[in-house]
Amino acid sequence: MAKVTYTPAADMPAETSQYGYDFADGKAVDVSDAKHLRKFAGHPFFKVDDADDELAKAAKVEGLAKARAAKAAKKQQNL
Repeated sequence: MAKVTYTPAADMPAETSQYGYDFADGKAVDVSDAKHLRKFAGHPFFKVDDADDELAKAAKVEGLAKARAAKAAKKQQNL
């Protein structure tokens, strides 16, 4: 699980909700969904800490899923 912290610009609201998570200025929120962590990591007003392990796990799972799908598609073509 990674911590995500929202740091808004001066003209932005102090609180926001994104992807079902509620954020307040400067307070860390636990996020475990790898897809959401990637989105937060690419956003200028969010800081993601300790995401490396979660993202590495997600990449491995996604890679396995793609490999299995490719294998199934090849098998289907050979039928």
